[in-house]
Amino acid sequence: MPTSLNATYTHYLPCGSRQGNEEAQKARTAANHDMGVAIHTHFNPMICVNYEPAFSDAEALDALIKDQDGRTYVYDYSTNVENSFPVSQFDFAAENGVSAYETLTDEAIEHGYDGWMEDFGEYTPLDADSEDGATGTKLHTQLYPYIQAAAHEYYVTGMPIMQHHLLTHPGDAQATARDDQYMFGPDILVAPVYVQGATDRELLYLPEGTWVEWWRTVTYGELGGTFDLGAAELHEGMRSVTVAAPIPEIPIFVKAGAVIPMLAPDVFALAEYGDDPEIVHASDRDQLLHVLAFPRGETSGKFYDDGSWTSAEAEGSWTLSMQNGRERTAHLEASTRTLSQPIDVCAVSLDGTTLSQDDWSYEEESNVLDATYTTTSGTLTAKGC
Repeated sequence: MPTSLNATYTHYLPCGSRQGNEEAQKARTAANHDMGVAIHTHFNPMICVNYEPAFSDAEALDALIKDQDGRTYVYDYSTNVENSFPVSQFDFAAENGVSAYETLTDEAIEHGYDGWMEDFGEYTPLDADSEDGATGTKLHTQLYPYIQAAAHEYYVTGMPIMQHHLLTHPGDAQATARDDQYMFGPDILVAPVYVQGATDRELLYLPEGTWVEWWRTVTYGELGGTFDLGAAELHEGMRSVTVAAPIPEIPIFVKAGAVIPMLAPDVFALAEYGDDPEIVHASDRDQLLHVLAFPRGETSGKFYDDGSWTSAEAEGSWTLSMQNGRERTAHLEASTRTLSQPIDVCAVSLDGTTLSQDDWSYEEESNVLDATYTTTSGTLTAKGC
C-alpha cells in the first residue's frame, strides 16, 4: 500500500517520554526516511511537573498559564481517570510561551522528525489566565450538539467532520486550491493563522454564499461562560478577505442560513466522571439547548444524533422548526440581519400560540431576537412589523 507518512506515539510532551531514548529516536526517523516515508511524533500543550529541568525552565520564563492568584496553574491530567498526574500548560500568549515550547519541538526536529501531532488543548482549565488576559474558552465543548451531528453524518456517509473544500465546494477552483482552511461540520469555516506574530488572517477565501464572521458577531461572556449574539458582521462569498485574528481567536465564519445548536453555557464536562456538585455534566443539562441562528432562505440541519431543524424565510416572517428526541427548553438567539430581506420582529408565536412578552425580546440596533421556549417538536414563528 502506498504510504507517505508514519507516526510514533512517543510523546515529547507532556512528560518527555523520549528521555534516555534520544538515539533510538534518531534511528527510528532515519529508518523511515530510508523507506521514503516521513514520520511525526506527538506533543501536548501540557508539561508534567516532574519533567525536569524543562518544567522549572518554563516556569522561570513565565511561559505557563496562571491561576486566579497569579501562580503557575497546576492541575491533574490523564486520559485514564485511574492514573492522573500533575501538569501545567504552556501559555502561547505569554512573551516567552512560544519560544519555551519551541525549545522542545526543536529537539524533535533535531531527532529527525518531520512534524508532530499537537492535541488535547481541550483540557485547558476554564478558570486559567493567559498573559493576554483571556481565559480558557468553551466553544469546542458548547458545540457538542453540532459536532455530534457531524460525527453521526460521518458514521453514516463517511463525510469527515473536518472537510477540505474539495469535498464541500468541488466546483470552486479557488476554494479547492486552499490547504490552509477547512469546513468544520456542514456550516462552519475555520481558517487558522500560520504566520508567526500575525494578528490578521490574510487571503482567507469565502466560497459562494453569505458568511457571518463569528468573533465580530458573537461575544464570549467570561462570567456566565456563554456565547452571546450581537450585530451580524456579513461577508459575501466568492472572494478573498483579510480579517482580524488576535492571538486568542482563530478566524471562524458561519454560513448564513445555519442554525447552531449548543450546550447550556454552564456545562463543564461531556464525560460522566466526577461527583463534585460544581461539575456540571452535559447529561445534567440535556433538557436545555442554546441555539444561535443565522437565518437566510430555506435551510435544514441536524443536532445530536436524533434532532433536526428547518429554517424558512418568507415575506415578512421567519420560522424555525425543531424536532427533538425529547422535550427541551431552547434559548434562541437569532439574527434577522442575515435574512435576504431583514425584518424587525414585532410578534413571536410557538405552534400558532403567541409567546408571552416575558419569553422574548428584540433588539433593533443589533437585529437580534432572543426567545426562550419549551418544545419537543415545534415551530417558532417571528413576524416582522
